[in-house]
Amino acid sequence: MVKHSALIPSALSTGVKTVSNIGIFVLIGHFYDNVLFSQYIYMVTLATFLAFVTDFGYATKIIVDFTAKPISVALKNSFYTRFLVLAVILALVSIVFIGFYFSWLFLFLFLNVVFSYWLESFSFKLRFEGKYWSEFIYSSWVNFLPFICLIYFIYTKANLEWIFMMLSAFKLITFIFFYSRVKVTEHNEVSIKSEINDCFKFFLDSVTLNAQPLLQVYLAKIFLDPPAFVVFGYAQKIIQAFNTLFSALNNVFYPKLARNLESRMDILRNLKSFAITVNSFPILLLLFFFVFQYAISPVFFVDLSLFYQSILTILPYCLIVVFIRFNSAILGSLLTLFGRQKFRATANVIVLFVEIGLLSLFLKLFPKSEVVVQALIASSLLLLVGYLWAIKNDKNIFSVVFNTKKAKS
Repeated sequence: MVKHSALIPSALSTGVKTVSNIGIFVLIGHFYDNVLFSQYIYMVTLATFLAFVTDFGYATKIIVDFTAKPISVALKNSFYTRFLVLAVILALVSIVFIGFYFSWLFLFLFLNVVFSYWLESFSFKLRFEGKYWSEFIYSSWVNFLPFICLIYFIYTKANLEWIFMMLSAFKLITFIFFYSRVKVTEHNEVSIKSEINDCFKFFLDSVTLNAQPLLQVYLAKIFLDPPAFVVFGYAQKIIQAFNTLFSALNNVFYPKLARNLESRMDILRNLKSFAITVNSFPILLLLFFFVFQYAISPVFFVDLSLFYQSILTILPYCLIVVFIRFNSAILGSLLTLFGRQKFRATANVIVLFVEIGLLSLFLKLFPKSEVVVQALIASSLLLLVGYLWAIKNDKNIFSVVFNTKKAKS
C-alpha cells in the first residue's frame, strides 16, 4: 500500500508544479492583451509538441528503464540520446527560422519545455528512490521559485521573450548542476543506436498523445472567434493541470506496480489504491461544482464578468474529460507494464484521427468553446473502450484488473 507519508509530499509537489504552470498562463492572460495572449497560446502549444518530439519518448521510457537497470545508468543513457536529438531538432528549427520566420519567443518557449522534461527525470528519480520530501523541495526550486520571481515582471508587462529566456537559462543551469552529480557506479554501456531503436515504441505513443493539444488549438484557432479561443485555451490548461496531477501520482504508484509484477495480490492492492486516489479528485470537484452552481452561483455570478462565467460553464466538461482520461491512463500504464505498448500506441493513433474528425465536424456545426471539450469527451471515451477491449483479450491483465482468479502472493 502507498503510505500517507508518500502521498502528502507528492500532493505538495504536484501543487507547486500546478500553481506554477497555471499561474504563469493565467497571469499572462490577465496582464497582456488578447492578441498577444492568443499568439502565446498557439506558440506554447506548438513548442510543447516539438519538445515532446525532442524528448523522444523518455517521459514514459525513463520509468521503465528505472525498473530494468541502475538509475544512474538509465539517466546517462537517456541524456546521451536526448542531447543528440536536441542537436538535430535545433538544426532543423534553425533552417526553418532562416528560410521562413524567426521567433525568439518560440525558441525560448521550446527550450523551456525541453529543460523542464529533462529536470522531470530527476524528479522521478527522487520519487523512485522514495525521497518524497526531497522531491518536494526539488520541485519547489525548479518550479515555484522562478514563478514567484516572474510575477513582478509579468505584472509590469515585461517582454515575453526576455521572461522565457531567463526561465530557460535558470532551468538549464539547474539541469547542469544535477546532471554533473549523476555518478555511474555500474558499467552498463548501451549504444546510441540501440537506445534510439528502443525508444521508438514509446516515441510513437508519446507523440500521438501530445499531438492532440496542438491539433485542438489549430482547429480551435480556425473555427472559434478570439474570445471563445481564449476560453478554450483556459479549458485546455485546466485539463493539462490535471495531467500534471496524474503524472505525480503515477510516479508514486507505477514503481510499486513495476516491482511487484510477480505478485497478483500486490498488483491488485496497489491498483485499487491508485484508482481510488486518482478518481477521487475529479469526482469531488464535480460534486463541489454542482453544489456551488445551485447553491452559491446565483449570487456569485452577479459580479462575475462574462469571460469568467464562460470558464465556469466549460469547467464540468473539463472535469469529465479528466475523469475518463485518468482511468484510460491507469489502463495504459498496465498495458505498458505487461508489454502491450505497441497496441497502446496503435490505439492512440486511431483515436487521434477520430478526434480530428469529431472536432472538425463539431466546430463546423457549433463553433463554441464548450463544443471542443464535448468532442474530447467522445474521443476520450473511445480510447477508454479500446484499452478495456485490449485488457479483456489479454488473460494476464484481465485476471489482475477484474480479479478473476484467486490472488496469490
